[in-house]
Amino acid sequence: MRTVVITLLTSLILVGRLMAQNPTVTGQVSDQSGRPIPFANVLILAATDSALVTGGVTDESGCFQLKANMDQRLFLKISFVGYQDLWKVLLIDSDKISLGQLVMETGGIALEGVTISGRKPLIRREAGNIVTTIENSSLSMLGTADDLMRYIPGIIQTDNTLEVAGKGSPAIYVDGRKLRDQSELSRYSSNDIKTVKLVLNPGAEYEADTRAVIDIQTNRRGREGLYVYALGRLSQRHHLWNNEMIDLSYSKGHFDWFLNYTHSYSRFETETSKSQRKVARDTLTLQEERSKDFERSNYHGLSTSFNFTINDRHTLGARYALGLNDHQWRTDGSPFEVSVNGVQQPTTYTSNLSNGNNPSHQVNIFYKGNHGERLTWQLDADYFSILHKNRSEVDETTANESLHTDQHRDRSNWLAATKLIMGYEWERGGRLSWGGEYSYVRTSGTSGIDRQESPTSDAFMNSEKKYAAFLSYRLQKRMFTLDAGLRYENVAVWAESNGQTLTDRHYSELYPSVALLYTPTSQVELGLDFSKRVRRPSFGDLSNERIYYNQYYWFYGNPVLEPEDIYEMGIRMAYKALSFRLNYEHIKHFIAYDFSIHPTNALITIEQAVNYPKFQRLGATLTGEKRLGPWQVVLNMSFYKPFLKLVTESGTYHYDKPYLDLSINNTFTLPLNFLVRLDGYFYSGGSRENKSYTPRGRIDLSLSKAFLDETLVVTLQGGDLFRWMDSDIIQEMNGLVIDQRTRGDSRSVSLSVTWRLNNQKSRYKGTGAGKDAINRL
Repeated sequence: MRTVVITLLTSLILVGRLMAQNPTVTGQVSDQSGRPIPFANVLILAATDSALVTGGVTDESGCFQLKANMDQRLFLKISFVGYQDLWKVLLIDSDKISLGQLVMETGGIALEGVTISGRKPLIRREAGNIVTTIENSSLSMLGTADDLMRYIPGIIQTDNTLEVAGKGSPAIYVDGRKLRDQSELSRYSSNDIKTVKLVLNPGAEYEADTRAVIDIQTNRRGREGLYVYALGRLSQRHHLWNNEMIDLSYSKGHFDWFLNYTHSYSRFETETSKSQRKVARDTLTLQEERSKDFERSNYHGLSTSFNFTINDRHTLGARYALGLNDHQWRTDGSPFEVSVNGVQQPTTYTSNLSNGNNPSHQVNIFYKGNHGERLTWQLDADYFSILHKNRSEVDETTANESLHTDQHRDRSNWLAATKLIMGYEWERGGRLSWGGEYSYVRTSGTSGIDRQESPTSDAFMNSEKKYAAFLSYRLQKRMFTLDAGLRYENVAVWAESNGQTLTDRHYSELYPSVALLYTPTSQVELGLDFSKRVRRPSFGDLSNERIYYNQYYWFYGNPVLEPEDIYEMGIRMAYKALSFRLNYEHIKHFIAYDFSIHPTNALITIEQAVNYPKFQRLGATLTGEKRLGPWQVVLNMSFYKPFLKLVTESGTYHYDKPYLDLSINNTFTLPLNFLVRLDGYFYSGGSRENKSYTPRGRIDLSLSKAFLDETLVVTLQGGDLFRWMDSDIIQEMNGLVIDQRTRGDSRSVSLSVTWRLNNQKSRYKGTGAGKDAINRL
């Protein structure tokens, strides 16, 4: 670790000295009414022969930042379609030249009956990150933010699962606010999204468990008045689903107000067959189980927020969100067949009924400010609480007897957190960011199992207190960009059960990250990166509670779980919209769900999250996007080779079979505002964690039609048309061989209708604090 820190600091010093010789030229381009002009061409030319020195384009707010040379007389040229070219002489008399606001005048030639239009690239790169433009593209018609994720290069979406190729589950931000879970994406209209940025190497300002970030920016064009967006969706699987949303916002002067209501009702039906082969204490046990599970969920979500802009330097706001989720899970008369050393036991029929309710509350307040052009800051504070109430009944019957088990699990979670981020732009170039976080999490409750004459109960409590500080620096020198950061986290974990202390541990760790990017041309990138990160176990896995499914199967919590330490290195190469990455991961204290045989009853299987010594994985990822006329295709292809070795008393097990993930998503923009999507996904099968999977895939097809100047969009969609997502999972460990086949509820037909009034919209500007802990709750 000391070597990494010294190398990091040495790199900062060397690159900083190189960059001191190149002054920074900044400015903002606008039209005659003061509105910013995004994507205008900005060139710095030599005064002697008009040779190009450097160039770029303005961002969404019309701003630009370029590096010049101290030893040259220079001109600045700005051009954009429909405006007269703007020329300006550059006087290089300091390390940072601010040109202020640069106004372009309208001009050019208008041809009667002819419309000349340009198309900006859908995909671009920004300091090694992939930025996809949604605004004014066919992607804006897809429906919700959740619907468009699969069309972002580098993101793989299968049904309700969202992953970044080679990175796993990402952290998702919308206008700087981190989402509590991925389902919140369905609350945002794709029409309201401006850009989606995929960050593959998050810096030190993100939580230490963040391996990838999806950063979504919504439209911020500032038109005052009322905005209304409404969505209705019916989906037929085995049962009928429905989803409704209405989104309101109102802006006037310095004040913005937002209100969102979401409702969803869903019902799943899943068929599962599971076989187990156990060898323990000279006893061979064979178990066969077949079940049909029914799951129902009824969710209501309400959120409201406001922003108040005091002046151009200070903004504050607050947000409140309420969630109500009532769910039920049941299994009717599932047969469970057991044989011991070849002797068939009486067949057991199991019925399970489980009901739960999970109300949640979340409050966020924020304040943003700046001092001059260089110093910025943002302060966020969060409170979050969620109550889990669950009641279940299990009835098990054979020809000779019956067994009834009642179970309750009540758990209350709450979090308080605050986060401060500050930034400073150096005169000689580069940006320094620093800040700190504090969070306190507490989860407590009771659980009990009343199994006729053998009741058990547990009163448990877990708490976690975290202090964190970070420092990061970005330097740019012509074709080189260096991002380096260091994050420090001090965490105290405490757990008790029935008044007795189970865990009292402290963790104090440094998490460095560094990325070097070489950009020889505007279309070519080469990059190297290294980071150390952490993944902490969920609070449910850390509890001491036990969950009873039937007389042969239990789930145990594990309060002594250690967090994972993740070391990651990558090499990235990119050309235009095509990107290739090689990645290596080394994980210490790897967490996975383990199955074992009960020490006193060989018929009982116990599932529990445990730490394995290490896990390693090599990965190669290819992503890209291409447009040919009305056709746009997005490719995501990843190949992985895992290395996991389990040494147990019953033998040594290897999970090292490679696998391929492939998704090809196609969009066809047709006349008369029709949009056709054809998407395919394929998984080759292989070893994931401590499981072996068989191949699976899916084909999705949809047709959308826009009416009334694209304010009304109707979409008909078919999902997993051939029902290829059924999976077969095999696990072998601790004297057990478990083979489970699941036939899910993924095939569907849905009809969606969206309507909007006033297509100009802003979003809440807070970012939130303590989000990693909220996700683990």
